[in-house]
Amino acid sequence: MKKIAFFCIPAHGHTNPMLPIAAELVRRGNVVRFYSFGEFEKKIKATGAEFISCDSFLPKLTEQEEAGLNNVSTTEMTVQDIRITLSMNDFLDKEFKSFQPDVVYTDSVCFWGS
Repeated sequence: MKKIAFFCIPAHGHTNPMLPIAAELVRRGNVVRFYSFGEFEKKIKATGAEFISCDSFLPKLTEQEEAGLNNVSTTEMTVQDIRITLSMNDFLDKEFKSFQPDVVYTDSVCFWGS
């Protein structure tokens, strides 16, 4: 049995493909922790993985900023990912010291998974 940590950005096109992999790893008897966001909690729990909320690390957005999310540049997305990564650093350090995963499975644009 392995301990596996999953990381993904809060986007359906990135999270959804990871779900069957998490489910299969759980089915095979592994302990899977999926670090994600409330929007995906039900789907993640349905795989049998443990859901760890990362919502508190997302920046607070104004209504105007939230409305403009579909038009965000790649540069701005990268800057936001870096900010989220920096804000999660202490949390993830504690998580990894206590959980001690054998494997980390992360989305390619999820910097905090690195």
